[in-house]
Amino acid sequence: MRSFRAMKALCAAFAMAAVLLVQGCLKTTQVYTIYPDGSGKCDVQMTFLGQMAAMIKMSGGMPDQETGQTKDPKEMIKESLKGKVYWDKLEAKDDVEGAYTITGVAYFEKLSDLSELEAKFEKTAEGYTFHLKQSNDDMAGIPGMDGEGGAEGPEAEQQKAMMKAMMAGFEMKIGVRMPGPVTKIEGFGKQEGRDATFLLSEADLMKMMDTKQKPPTQFTALCGADAEGVAAEHETFKKRLAELKAAAPAEEKKPEGEKAPEGEKKAEPKKDGDF
Repeated sequence: MRSFRAMKALCAAFAMAAVLLVQGCLKTTQVYTIYPDGSGKCDVQMTFLGQMAAMIKMSGGMPDQETGQTKDPKEMIKESLKGKVYWDKLEAKDDVEGAYTITGVAYFEKLSDLSELEAKFEKTAEGYTFHLKQSNDDMAGIPGMDGEGGAEGPEAEQQKAMMKAMMAGFEMKIGVRMPGPVTKIEGFGKQEGRDATFLLSEADLMKMMDTKQKPPTQFTALCGADAEGVAAEHETFKKRLAELKAAAPAEEKKPEGEKAPEGEKKAEPKKDGDF
């Protein structure tokens, strides 16, 4: 879950237009569903707002910080979940009131297949435990959130005011759906049934900036034994995962660093209802 990093990177790119006093940021959602064997999927949704959405629609993408070239936002989504994953229905669409939304579901056979995710899923005597470690290093670029109290003075206040304007409508959600009913959480703000959720709203972010705080870095969810219906849900998941693997480009099926033989073609992904 690279939501903090993705938020900063995208908003930093948007800062190139800040001199025009434009407003708008994004809403992100990453919800993981984990099954008893550690396989699972991540439902992703990223909604660009205001002038950020307008910029994407006009240029076809976001400016890359390193190269300056326009980059497809869908590729940025993929980079936030690097590793051995199989994407289902990764698509973009214009939303209401000028917003631009990207949605998709990333399937994986093991949580450890997500190479840049510092997370563990383990079976316990009572059920299962999920633990995520999230670095806040990239939050240091946001005024008031550098962990040292932030810079002071008129310039710092101007930077903070500009960032607040850019963050209008911001929202970030991180969640995990466990195999059984969640019994205990740390870092996450809410638990209900099989779900544990952390939500950072625009108001929450503004408060953190004003009080020089940071979001939590450790997220833990414990659950009991498998809930009713999880076994059937898992079987449906495995069927879809097999379809996505069969339809994946040959390059994605090779071990990391090994190239696919020339001439291998990408199979057409199956549509809903095809088996």
